[in-house]
Amino acid sequence: MTTKPGRAVGVSWLVAVVAVAGTMSALLVMTSDLGGTAATLARGVGGIETLVRTNGAALDSAGAIAPTSTAVDRAGAEVGALAESIGRGIGALDRMSADLALLSSSLGKSNPPLAGVLADVARSGTGTAGAEASVGRTAALLAQADQTVRELGPLLDETVARSTSIDRKLRALRLIPVP
Repeated sequence: MTTKPGRAVGVSWLVAVVAVAGTMSALLVMTSDLGGTAATLARGVGGIETLVRTNGAALDSAGAIAPTSTAVDRAGAEVGALAESIGRGIGALDRMSADLALLSSSLGKSNPPLAGVLADVARSGTGTAGAEASVGRTAALLAQADQTVRELGPLLDETVARSTSIDRKLRALRLIPVP
């Protein structure tokens, strides 16, 4: 079979054009894939930068944990001492309240006998006018003391109730775990 020299050149060009077109298509597909890969890589690099910043902040924060924990431990001990002190104060207030109630009761019981003494003095005559005045002043002072004790009683009860409430709250704070 014989071929013309011009025809062989035409087929060669056709093969060359097809090869170039195939290569160009492959390069286009590759560059398209590389473009997507580059965008994904850029997002990944951005994510890594964010992670590095976040880790840096976390490490900075971690450095503050030990001093904070130490301060919380010290504060816990102080709260415990305060709670114990408040407990002792509540006990003292309870004892004082009981003593004041006893005093109030005693003063209330002493009023009728003093009134009897005053009545006896008044009946006995004129020579006892000075004693009557003295006993009257004593009775007035005792009545005033009785009134003062009666006014202090509810205030002390309120103080005991508030102190107990504060004590309970402080004790509850000691039970809360500190991170």
